[in-house]
Amino acid sequence: MTIPDSGKISAESFRALIENHLQGCRFAEARAAWQVLGDPLTPEARSIEALTLFGRRLLRLDLEDIALSDRPDLAGILDEDLARLGRRLNFPRQAAAPERGPLGRPLELVSQLLESLSVRWDRSQVLHVMALIHLLGEYLGHLAWSGVLGDGADPMALPGHVKGAHSLWGDLDDRRCGHGRAQKKLALRILRAEPARSDRAWVRFLRSDYSRVGDLLSVCATRDSGRAWNGRVRNCDAPCSVWTRLDQRTQLEMEKRMEIVRWYTRSPLLQLRHSAPVGHFFGVPTRDEIEEQWDVMADRMAVRLDVDLGEGGVPAQAARLTSLVAGTEIVPGHNLRRVGTRLGGLMLGISPGGSSARPAHP
Repeated sequence: MTIPDSGKISAESFRALIENHLQGCRFAEARAAWQVLGDPLTPEARSIEALTLFGRRLLRLDLEDIALSDRPDLAGILDEDLARLGRRLNFPRQAAAPERGPLGRPLELVSQLLESLSVRWDRSQVLHVMALIHLLGEYLGHLAWSGVLGDGADPMALPGHVKGAHSLWGDLDDRRCGHGRAQKKLALRILRAEPARSDRAWVRFLRSDYSRVGDLLSVCATRDSGRAWNGRVRNCDAPCSVWTRLDQRTQLEMEKRMEIVRWYTRSPLLQLRHSAPVGHFFGVPTRDEIEEQWDVMADRMAVRLDVDLGEGGVPAQAARLTSLVAGTEIVPGHNLRRVGTRLGGLMLGISPGGSSARPAHP
């Protein structure tokens, strides 16, 4: 397209404005500037709209609608590689859907979370940062078990891993099981495949209960006292086949992962207010306060667990933490950068800042 040079803004200023927005993954702002100052009637307009919506949902981790199934007019315009990415990251709307999305690919989900965290951190959007820190804590249990289960604790596949003659999973009466009463009821619902009874029940389960599946599995793999910081989490020492079917090496590895999980989820870091301030005061944490509490947690893990989260600040150490929990390396994705590059090519005929550009601090 032709870069404008009019009384409104010079071509150089227009280019700099669009590049700055795209490098910061501010896709909606870039599109708004392009519509006002550029040429919104060009053939690229629909592709820009599709990429902008996809990029915004990707940054927000809106993984119910990331495939743009609610906007079929835009989904068909999206580049095929990004469309495939959307399908891989999209949670299935039906229990029996062949494409399992993050339920089958938890590492890709965490990689995207880490990229979003890095962008939010560079923008100093602390409430978004805290929301992602909390979200990560809710899914560390799933991640810890992913290597054993071969998926992200997919509720449709999980009964095959937890049932058996010597399993206490979902047994409401056996007090040897470490699960609480509500947890046992959830475990039984999964065992009976109740979430698959209808599409509505399935979506409701994903929204309300899927995050709690990791808590169930975490109890199964917490075989010591469960102590962390000044409290303790639920543990289990029952001879249940959910645990005893694992070989000794795997059991030892899982116990180590659970130690990291609970020292993260019980840390003062997660007591800081986030974007859903239930149970919090009116103060909003600063980046310095988040870093301070993160460092306290990292130092405590180093002393108590002999776990080294490395250097590089919160985003880099979060990647190291998730890698330790998963038992394999997880690095932040580059998908938001790819979206910015595509948008830059359409709006300006260039790659914004080059393929190695990092999100800019506003």
